[in-house]
Amino acid sequence: MTEASGSILLSAHEWTQSISNECGLMLSGNFLVKTGGVELSNGTKLGEAPVYVEFVYELPNLERGIGTIELLDVEPDNVDAKANVYLEKPYFDELWKQVRKGGYTECDLMISVAPVLRKGTLSIWNVSERQSLFILNATISFARRLP
Repeated sequence: MTEASGSILLSAHEWTQSISNECGLMLSGNFLVKTGGVELSNGTKLGEAPVYVEFVYELPNLERGIGTIELLDVEPDNVDAKANVYLEKPYFDELWKQVRKGGYTECDLMISVAPVLRKGTLSIWNVSERQSLFILNATISFARRLP
């Protein structure tokens, strides 16, 4: 097996926007794994796992990437995760506007994560060695119906 990156597609089902004099603008969302291009090494499936995602506009001190995804709970029938995603301020502001505007029918977040192990076409998250992965990049898509 070789070290590589993999992708995870998440679907938003709830957004929270907060304004604080201490922390400034805060944007987070509750997502569900829509399709997991990454499998867990213990055999637990990521499918429809809840992932709490915080979006930040201050660059975190990371070895690599723009954020992390961390497993909080991994049991055969239950996976719970949290992610932090850094966006440059103009992109954070645009995401804030899109969420505030609403009116979308679907919102997806595609994240590329590493390090995962590559076994053939499978990307495997070795949960016995790492409870977190780096998020290398992220793409957020909003789908809206035409009037």
